[in-house]
Amino acid sequence: MSAAGHQPERCAGEAPQDLASAPGPWGADARRLRWAASTLPLAPLAAVLLLVSEWLFAVTKPSATSALSWRAQLEVLAMAPLPYLPALLGVQAFASLASAVAYPRWRGLAALPAACIGGVLAALLADNFTYTVFGFGSLTTGPTLRTIYAAAVPVLMALVGWRIFGWSRSLAERRLAPGAGLAVAGLCLAVPWLAARTPPSEPDSRVLPSNPAVRTGTPGSQAARPNILFMGADGLDAQLLSVYGYQRRTSPFLETIRDETLFFENAFSNATRTHGSLVTLLTGRLPFSTKVTFPPTVLQGADGRRNLAQILKDLGYTTLQLGLRHYADAEDANLFGFDAANYRWQNLQEFTPGDSAANETDVFRTAVAERLDARLAHLYFLEPVADAFAHVEGDLVVPQWRDARRVETLSGYFSQAPEPWFVHLHMIDTHCCNFAPDERRFTGGPSNAVDARDSTFLEADMHMQQLFEALRTSGRLERTVVVISSDHASMWKAHERVPLMIRFPRAEVKGRVIANVQLADVAPTMLDYLGVQVPAWMDGISLLAPERWTEERNIFGVADVGRREGTPGLRLLLDSGAPNYGVSSAMLIAGHRWYLMNMGDGSVKSGDVAGHTRPVQRPMADEEAGRLIRTRIEAAGFEVGRSRARTAPSTTSPPAIDNPRHAP
Repeated sequence: MSAAGHQPERCAGEAPQDLASAPGPWGADARRLRWAASTLPLAPLAAVLLLVSEWLFAVTKPSATSALSWRAQLEVLAMAPLPYLPALLGVQAFASLASAVAYPRWRGLAALPAACIGGVLAALLADNFTYTVFGFGSLTTGPTLRTIYAAAVPVLMALVGWRIFGWSRSLAERRLAPGAGLAVAGLCLAVPWLAARTPPSEPDSRVLPSNPAVRTGTPGSQAARPNILFMGADGLDAQLLSVYGYQRRTSPFLETIRDETLFFENAFSNATRTHGSLVTLLTGRLPFSTKVTFPPTVLQGADGRRNLAQILKDLGYTTLQLGLRHYADAEDANLFGFDAANYRWQNLQEFTPGDSAANETDVFRTAVAERLDARLAHLYFLEPVADAFAHVEGDLVVPQWRDARRVETLSGYFSQAPEPWFVHLHMIDTHCCNFAPDERRFTGGPSNAVDARDSTFLEADMHMQQLFEALRTSGRLERTVVVISSDHASMWKAHERVPLMIRFPRAEVKGRVIANVQLADVAPTMLDYLGVQVPAWMDGISLLAPERWTEERNIFGVADVGRREGTPGLRLLLDSGAPNYGVSSAMLIAGHRWYLMNMGDGSVKSGDVAGHTRPVQRPMADEEAGRLIRTRIEAAGFEVGRSRARTAPSTTSPPAIDNPRHAP
């Protein structure tokens, strides 16, 4: 046989060589380089596919991302993968070079990084499917199914890796494959670099303070600025606290400091649900201005930075929030300006003034990371899954979500954090469904059968005392403004008073205020105390001007939202978009009277505020109150007659969600 027709001998059992390893004009080294170049984009492309899938999941279920405008959603999708691309390219380059060295027998190593990412994506898709169709998922299964899920993940990785290897082997022989691979690799390096250097397309329209002077020190001196602590407890009625005259001593500590504070006898929340109420507290804006009422409504665009935390951060404050994910969390509301929130940090001391704040894309990335972390940690017994929803609703006590942990964290933070700092604490143990009677905690009172609610309120008072003592021990009490408040009254009643007490350093501003005030007034008051101009976009007023305390004020707010029940424990907001953003009834407090307007038919009902300390002689008629409410909300774009009933039975299956409940 001629040399030209000679075929190399093959050992018994050896598979025929495919095109990628067959002799050809490229030569052995050229084929190795061709394979490495062709596989360079695998891991970055797999990560992009995972994030696209998660983005589709986020925009089709109630979430912070779904509440954004479509333009903002697309921007999140475009920006989300960019920080990860260089690192993934580095990992892939290592795998591709290793596969080239071991070429051709172990060239499949190049598919390993993409196989891991693709396997996780397949597991997430399967988890979403089983939860949506059958009502169970990896986080809700028993030990047997949990083991099956855990075993399925590496199997899926192997299957996905085999498919990726097959596709790569076919594509690598195409003439343009190496050039395309190198081009995509170049983009993975260039695009993140360009994005980091490109200024935002829209100018930041937030109103920044124009006079950062502090009335208690040298104008512009950061060291002279006081610390600020917002200390709130969920669902407290003023009339159920002994500091406001309740017969049992539910707040003995607050009684001891009452005369050191600016004490507001008739304060009201502007929203009956925690999500909307805390946004009002931190922005100084009514829900009718922010359009934030109940998840998934969130602050959008520049509104995310129109808040007290962002202004204080710009003034050099370090900022921290301690509440609870999905219930009391600034990041879930797209409210930016906090350095760290709700135990999403490694070391509190790592955060310093001037650190960049998060944005909508960061919120999305964090949500994706939390979904992956929760599932993989649960499946492989790395850590228990702490169900915040079950804890808040009283179904399960999760120690890490108890207020005692928040108090312990802050007690250490006060003495170590760089000053000045702003802390927003929202204690959750007083939530309506979490009452646990403990008569041993209660001293005094006319009865040994202590109401569970009163006992829980007393415990919140004890936590507040601990924090005051921690401030005193660290030497920071007399350079800290402490605001004591609640997000709403118990059982989400719109027409009950909430506590509001402000202790200034050295008790330099104190006294009783009987005029009607609102939570939206707190942020402007803080800025006024600092000598900072109150932005025009704030709806509240400063409470440091005594001449305004005697003015008759109309307090507006959201009385209720329309929700429907879906799967057990799931509550979804009805009509969460424009024009009414889920609002089913609006509220007006005028004098000692409350007025509620049904957004569906415009009807108004009214009554007396329990325990109000400043009755008026001639209350407003319901018709006049209705006209005032309608004028106020229609000026903000809301429409009477467009809202559905308060609650309605579910007629369709709810969208797939990551958590089994939504915030109150």
